Amino acid sequence: MRAILAQLAEHRIRNAGVRGSIPRDGSNHLQLPRIATGRWEFCHAASMILYSLRFFWTASRGYRLRPWQSPYLRWRIETYSGIAADQVSCGIFWKFLWQERKNIRRFLRWGAEMKKLEKRLRREGVPPRPRDR
Repeated sequence: MRAILAQLAEHRIRNAGVRGSIPRDGSNHLQLPRIATGRWEFCHAASMILYSLRFFWTASRGYRLRPWQSPYLRWRIETYSGIAADQVSCGIFWKFLWQERKNIRRFLRWGAEMKKLEKRLRREGVPPRPRDR
């Protein structure tokens, strides 16, 4: 409890001149720092979590309780990192996910944007672009 109060006091001292950090009524009580930055950020984070779960659910089809045995995910790991697909075990799989979490997050964000674009174009009636062969 003392640590929390010390952090709050430090926050108040750091933000002494910032609007909203000192009560207007002149009282001398501590105010909690604003943790959530807004509804949009929360909704965006929640939608990214749902998209990530949906992606991994479909990508590990047939191997949902043991995704490191999924041929598709093994192939993706092999083509991205060079680790041979037959060498991907449970430990290597989770180590890869942890080490590449930033790039995976970026890939999932890109996939979500493409999904949104596809949904919007479908709603507007724009025909899909023919694939180059």
